[in-house]
Amino acid sequence: MYTAMNKSAREQLPPLQSYDRGYDRDGVYHDAAVFFLSASQQQGPYGVEIAPGVRLRGVLGVDAVRSLPAGTPMCMNGARSGLTCGPLVRATSIQVRWGGSAVHGDSGAPVFVVDERGEAMAVGMLAYGPTDTDNYVTYLAPVLKRMGLRLVVDNDAKGTDR
Repeated sequence: MYTAMNKSAREQLPPLQSYDRGYDRDGVYHDAAVFFLSASQQQGPYGVEIAPGVRLRGVLGVDAVRSLPAGTPMCMNGARSGLTCGPLVRATSIQVRWGGSAVHGDSGAPVFVVDERGEAMAVGMLAYGPTDTDNYVTYLAPVLKRMGLRLVVDNDAKGTDR
């Protein structure tokens, strides 16, 4: 489900056209789905504001995320929780462990870091969590590559992948 363009209602998404869960050849865990938009939805506006006042500038690759020190602030904009932030606990070659707050229904939410200029870089999507503040994130960069997709980012971005 997603909010209608006029933000007055929720609309149904079509059935999943592609769903992928498992480990790729590099051992990176992925859990992602693709929905295709109708012709009218494709003609509508899209947004790159990932949270109020924060515009998406690109996506971090697995190595870039793994190089972030533990404790790096990461944020999520969940369907139920809204905007929450917490520390990076650990980033492995498989997935990210994140200490931010999330609840059932937030799965699939964008998880991102914001740099010193206030620009967001996507890390991944919330996958699951055994507790409200112990959550796991699927990396986005390998999913985009595997599915042959690109991330829509702010046109003013200097670069989109790091």
